[in-house]
Amino acid sequence: SHKISGLELGRVHETDHGQEVGGTSGRLDHRAPDARGKINKEMLSRRLLAPARSASSSIRAWQVDEWGGDLRMEQNFKHPVLTGPNQVLAASVNPIDTYQVKGYGNEMLKTWKMVADRSMTPVSRLPYTPGRDCAGIIEAIGPNVHRFTVGDKVMGVTQPPATRGTHADLVVLEADATTRTPKNATFEEAASLPYVACTVWNALLVARLSKHNAKENRVLIHGGSGGVGTMAIQMLKAWGVRKVVVTCSADSLDSMRALGATPVDYRSPTATDELIAAGPYEVVLSCVDSPLSQWSDKIMGIWRNCVHVSIVSPMLNDTDRYGLPMGLMSTAAKYVARSWESSLQGRWFSYAYFLPNLECLQEVATLVEQGQIKPIVEKVYSFEALPEAFEKVGQKHGRGKTIIKMAMTILPSFTFVHEADVTPSLWHQWAELVRSEEWTSDDNTDGSYLGCMVWNEYEEMAFIGFYLVHPSMVGKGLGSKLWKSAFARMPSHLNVGLRAVPDMADKYAAKDTPHFVSSLSKWDLSIDETRELCSKLPSSSSTIRLVSDLTSEEKEKLHAFDKTVTNRDR
Repeated sequence: SHKISGLELGRVHETDHGQEVGGTSGRLDHRAPDARGKINKEMLSRRLLAPARSASSSIRAWQVDEWGGDLRMEQNFKHPVLTGPNQVLAASVNPIDTYQVKGYGNEMLKTWKMVADRSMTPVSRLPYTPGRDCAGIIEAIGPNVHRFTVGDKVMGVTQPPATRGTHADLVVLEADATTRTPKNATFEEAASLPYVACTVWNALLVARLSKHNAKENRVLIHGGSGGVGTMAIQMLKAWGVRKVVVTCSADSLDSMRALGATPVDYRSPTATDELIAAGPYEVVLSCVDSPLSQWSDKIMGIWRNCVHVSIVSPMLNDTDRYGLPMGLMSTAAKYVARSWESSLQGRWFSYAYFLPNLECLQEVATLVEQGQIKPIVEKVYSFEALPEAFEKVGQKHGRGKTIIKMAMTILPSFTFVHEADVTPSLWHQWAELVRSEEWTSDDNTDGSYLGCMVWNEYEEMAFIGFYLVHPSMVGKGLGSKLWKSAFARMPSHLNVGLRAVPDMADKYAAKDTPHFVSSLSKWDLSIDETRELCSKLPSSSSTIRLVSDLTSEEKEKLHAFDKTVTNRDR
């Protein structure tokens, strides 16, 4: 078994090429910090803690044990071989997830898995964990991955025919299906992007449309208000497409206009007239299959190689129903019946399928950072409420993406760092934090210092960690920057818990620590002093309760949590 030290965790299993990574990938730099980053060994061993997860630590995942069975949370999800994990902080729920837990596509995906495993023996895909895309933080990587560093924030998609999806605390992704999250996106927003982006990208590739040739095209999208539709609109507008027309329900007309599309209510008696008036179209993209979408073949240009692409293919349904050979023949027959009439007028019809695409992920991340694509998140559910999210997505008529938010994992044990050479995991996470936050000292010297400032989300409480500043930077205001940044990055709904330690009390009076009140150097704070302290925090309001006023149930809850953090009874 392996033990991985770090602040964010995940998992990975080995492949022949070492390319699979947890949530992303990266190259570990095992060098210690250079001379400017030398660390006081005694100070480090006393003050720097790193949470650790061993192979026996519990991992949660949602699973079905039989197709069509109820989703259940597995509290002790089997830990894979650790060669490069990452923790999932958010994942999305796509309509296909709600189908696949019922067995949709199993015949095709089972055969695909046999081929991938080079096996002639039929394999079971149960128990099955759903989920296609996610966002998280790298903890470790495969040996041949060189694009990332441990601690990078990333988003990505699973590769078919994976049976371990993203609706788990820890996931496995391949390097070429992973990219860094946009700098201006939350994990929830980033998790909404990969699957729909890759689906749209591949559909537009089938239509021979790209940012290089898109400008003079008119595009019609059926089902424009869902996750795929809203991504398609924004991608096409970013490419400068001449006109984007979408069909949607009446209550989505305004949101479609806000994205720059021309909306048409598909239920309106004048829908066909409106679509004719806005055409003809070089490309039709169907995110839904309906009589209106089939009729729209007639309003594409004639003998101009115009293409109708549908992401609603009968292939998986047919192979489930008739088996692989007959199912593929059935799909081929339906394709011919669907496309032959259009082909007589130089119009083409094709199906398109989701496939991971690194160029797509990188392009979309850039467009989000440039403000040309905005993640459309309709609703966020907690990890525990995943069945509710499935029920909501299964009702269709979405107005964007549905997201599952994983709480930051509270780890059951700690590893004390006793060596001057900081673990690569901690060092890279800290270096990335310094780089991304552009921290410098008050006198504008560079931020060559090491530290550990973290917060763990536990229900609605955020516990602020501690930090260690390089000795040459002590007293130069770096601590206040750490605190300010930590508060700024924290979700607004969280309460903040500050804990004083007696033998560190004198440190709280330091220039660069936000003690706010002089009496913080005392071990016992009065309720009034605590109120004064909390009133100066950046949050809009605080709720203060004495431990002595807690109910027995609340006290037990606090006691249990404290033990998980400190591994002892305080």
